[in-house]
Amino acid sequence: MNSAFKYDVSTETFLPDISEISLYCENRKVGSCVIDLVQYIDATSKIEKVVIANKHATHNALDHKVLLGD
Repeated sequence: MNSAFKYDVSTETFLPDISEISLYCENRKVGSCVIDLVQYIDATSKIEKVVIANKHATHNALDHKVLLGD
C-alpha cells in the first residue's frame, strides 16, 4: 500500500486520503474496507489480534475481534 498525504495550507489541514485495504486467502478476496488514512496521522499505534472465522462460527466477542466471512 502506498500513500501520499496532501496538505491544504489555507485551512492548515490534511486532505482526505481514502484507501482500500483488502484481505486475500488463496488468491480469493475475502474482505475489504475503505479507510481515510489521515485519521491516523499522529495516532498511537495499537497492536490487536484479529481472528478470521466463517460467519457461522461461534466466538466470544469480548475476547477477540472477529472478521466474519463466507
